[in-house]
Amino acid sequence: MNQFNHKKNEPTRLLVYLVFLIVTNLTAATLPFSYEFSVGDMAAIQLSLYAQAAWITTIRQYDIGLLAVYDKMGDRILIDIYGTSDRVETAQETIEKLLSLLDYDYIPYLKKIKAIELKNDDVKIIYRNRNEEGAKKILIWEKGKFKFPINE
Repeated sequence: MNQFNHKKNEPTRLLVYLVFLIVTNLTAATLPFSYEFSVGDMAAIQLSLYAQAAWITTIRQYDIGLLAVYDKMGDRILIDIYGTSDRVETAQETIEKLLSLLDYDYIPYLKKIKAIELKNDDVKIIYRNRNEEGAKKILIWEKGKFKFPINE
């Protein structure tokens, strides 16, 4: 009859525990590292907060979420609109409302309060249908043009 030998397996358990500690400390250790906060990061965070509030109060649409992030590689702000329609016409209308909000409200605000020059070409907007699995892209606005999300 094989009996579990506690003393014999103690070094193995200790080794597994040490590896666990090292791995968890390596992954958790990234939080204290410094992060260079760029103007683009700040503008994207401000846009996420400001545009969402303005969207609700001026356009009166409560069911559409916005998320803006700064893309360092592309040097632009990416805005995801999470709508509920899969119609291109609805997506285009929603993007145009957001562009109007950016042009007449947010961009002047950034310039006046934060002294940041932002242009529409610095922004890429993606309308997604949040009701579909994977929040399928319906329409993209980039560099002044609408395009369909083929192979993106």
